[in-house]
Amino acid sequence: MEQVSINFDSPLLSPDETAVLGCLGHGREAAVSSTEITRRTGLTVRKIQQVVRKLRLEHGYSIGSATDSPMGYYITDEQGDNVEMARKLRARGIKVLMLAAKFQRASLQMTFSQALIEFQGE
Repeated sequence: MEQVSINFDSPLLSPDETAVLGCLGHGREAAVSSTEITRRTGLTVRKIQQVVRKLRLEHGYSIGSATDSPMGYYITDEQGDNVEMARKLRARGIKVLMLAAKFQRASLQMTFSQALIEFQGE
């Protein structure tokens, strides 16, 4: 099992990113709720979501999330956690694309293709 190394002094991290990382525990059982992160940092739930997204996408942190007990965010410690998070994210993405397809009155495949083109153009 590979340990995640966190450098809280990294000049690449904003104060909000450092604050959120400082709240997160290692492993699924150490999940910390948004309510608790808000209490510790003063950030809104929406801001916490934005910070977590940035930590994942721009800084490469493997941050998992759970909606059942214990609910919250955590740093993944095991490959199994990463596989499960990838599965959950794919399922969430498909549900969002299905909704977009209904709005467009288009097939899921067509909506996915359009989204991919738009995403690659950004």
